[in-house]
Amino acid sequence: MIVDDHALIRQELSKLLITIEGVIVIGEAANGHEGVRLARSLCPELILMDVNMPGIDGIEATKQILAQHPQIQIIGITVNADTEIHARMIAAGAVVSLNKNTLSRELQPTLSRILHRRAASISS
Repeated sequence: MIVDDHALIRQELSKLLITIEGVIVIGEAANGHEGVRLARSLCPELILMDVNMPGIDGIEATKQILAQHPQIQIIGITVNADTEIHARMIAAGAVVSLNKNTLSRELQPTLSRILHRRAASISS
């Protein structure tokens, strides 16, 4: 699932994700409120969560989603290079926080690691 307040970013992320084997985009949300609601109804395995959104930001949305569905893996994404922002996203429960500027090369290996860990924990 993708949560980002910019439609173009959601479209581009969706295009990028469908090129990764084993990944299917099951929903998109345009803000934190919608992301929390959609996560509740869809129960995705993984969410790409924009950190900076109006209303409920990605950090608060992550906290709310994980309080209800702790099994969901959340990857924070932001244009902000401030390490404090990334640290706050991780503290909220995200498995990793990535910079949007390097997402095209970091997303696939990050997803592969997360999916591999998930498969290993399920088979154990």
